[in-house]
Amino acid sequence: MIVPEKAEAILAFRPPPKLQARNEELARKSTDGELTTSERPEYAGYVRANKFVAILRRKAREWAAMSATRIAIEFSGCGLAGRFRIKRPQR
Repeated sequence: MIVPEKAEAILAFRPPPKLQARNEELARKSTDGELTTSERPEYAGYVRANKFVAILRRKAREWAAMSATRIAIEFSGCGLAGRFRIKRPQR
């Protein structure tokens, strides 16, 4: 489960430029069939990490969409103009 306060941080996460450049270099070498024996496990680790981050981002987007839907429902269901409650999904 995604902690609501962390959803934005997860969605905003970007690897440091040096790490991103290395990942791209290894991806290119993999595509071209030029990975060395020592680079293969390094690249495999980047692939696993990227899959994990993608899953976290998907979950964070789902939470954000669910949260936005609940906020809209609470606002539209309010009888008094200007008075509304914001409900966050239960943890």
